[in-house]
Amino acid sequence: SMGVILYVLLAGFLPFDEPTMSALFRKIQRAEFSYPRWFSDEVRELLDAILVADPTTRCTLAQIRQNAWFVAGDDALLSAPVEDSTANIPMTPSMADMEAAITEGAEELGGGDTPRVAEGPKAMNAFDLINNTGGLALNNMLQANAERQVKRTTQFVTELAPSDVIERLSGVLTDMGCELRIFDATFKIKASLQTPSGMIGIIMQLYSLAPQLHLVEMRRGKGDLIAFNGFRTTLLSRIEDMISGGGAAAAAAAAAASST
Repeated sequence: SMGVILYVLLAGFLPFDEPTMSALFRKIQRAEFSYPRWFSDEVRELLDAILVADPTTRCTLAQIRQNAWFVAGDDALLSAPVEDSTANIPMTPSMADMEAAITEGAEELGGGDTPRVAEGPKAMNAFDLINNTGGLALNNMLQANAERQVKRTTQFVTELAPSDVIERLSGVLTDMGCELRIFDATFKIKASLQTPSGMIGIIMQLYSLAPQLHLVEMRRGKGDLIAFNGFRTTLLSRIEDMISGGGAAAAAAAAAASST
């Protein structure tokens, strides 16, 4: 993450940027990126050590702080001993982390139907939340105006348990005539609905914000945008009792989604 942030600060754009999630995953996994011509040899050497796919061979925080480019112009810093504050942080991901990463990536590539034991919704930290809601995300800052005008997602917060959220959404979507695919392990629902304007696709993903608070993200997978907006408004009105804040929050979510 620090390597990507440094790259963006120096370049003004992302090192990994593809139109589809599957292509983006492939580039990140292979660490495929290039440098602008104005990057010095020293900063390229540092980024080459940070933007490494394998965490066991990636540059550590202590090594970054001792790097010649990082401490350029200050010989005292270069020679000063640096305490590695990450020494007690496990560098090897857990089996659950590995399975979650593999399952999520495989699903984007069309192979995510392999069942596994559900362990809870994917956790969303503050940075994820800012990015998801379009706040100070770097990718939003670098988007063209035309890209910002299209609202691709709708989010709402609920205090229901994850299993209850999936059960409730599944029931309402079925009552509305949708065909469903439910991914219990990742707390995701993919739905399709035949409308007068053609088939529309809906993707709903549940995230954990806190033990008793969850975020539901709904986005259009395919199909007519006007038909999807009508579907979304109807759906939100039917589930307003499960949305934190009730009808006012549901109306606000629908209005925010429709305004763009």
